[in-house]
Amino acid sequence: MLRVYIGGLHFDSYTKCAWISLTSLTTLGLLSKYIPYNSLINLIVFLKLFCIILVYAPVEHKNRPLKRNEKIKFKYIALAILFVVYSIQILIQTLMGDTNISNSIMYGVMLSGIIAMPVFKNVS
Repeated sequence: MLRVYIGGLHFDSYTKCAWISLTSLTTLGLLSKYIPYNSLINLIVFLKLFCIILVYAPVEHKNRPLKRNEKIKFKYIALAILFVVYSIQILIQTLMGDTNISNSIMYGVMLSGIIAMPVFKNVS
């Protein structure tokens, strides 16, 4: 959900995108399974992404130019989604005690922030 409004990294071929996505998602799954849940690290990841969204989002792509009002709208929608996702993640952790799901959400959010960074703007 966040990726739609944050924007970010794009590749020049479907194959490249599929392989990088598969590798990233597999790595995130393994991280969430084998690295213990830590509420402080979780909070830091979400706060960092909040800052990334404020500063960089939405990241435009040449195939999807945005008008000024769309940029503002997308930024606020991304922040709202981030708040909802963080709240859901906290509820899952608190009510269910499921650290694998909580970690998966956190690492997915982290990936959304990483690919929105300016360093990836010209990667293809």
